[in-house]
Amino acid sequence: MSMTTPKKDGSIMKLISFLELNQRDWELRDYWEDDLFAVGIGAKVDRTRLVYVCTFGRPSEEYYYECEVTKGEDDYESVASRDNVSKEELLKVLEAHLTG
Repeated sequence: MSMTTPKKDGSIMKLISFLELNQRDWELRDYWEDDLFAVGIGAKVDRTRLVYVCTFGRPSEEYYYECEVTKGEDDYESVASRDNVSKEELLKVLEAHLTG
C-alpha cells in the first residue's frame, strides 16, 4: 500500500487536488496501486475508516464511492456506497464518514 502521491488517471489526480487532503488532515491509502481509476482516502488520526473512490467508466467528474470501516488491520467492510456523485457531494460524504 502506498501513501505517497500515486500514479493514477487524471480523473483521480484532479479529485485529489480538489479535496486538498493535507488541509483536512486526510491521507491517501492506496490499496489499489495497480488500479489507475481508484484510490482510498482516510483520516490521518483514525485508521478505522476509509472511503474508496473510483472513476472508471463514469462521466467526467462523477464518482463511485464506498464508505468502509475496519474489521481488522487493513481489512475493511463496506457500510455505504453510491454511484455517479459529484465531487461536492463526495466531499460531504468524506467529511461525514471520516470525522464521524
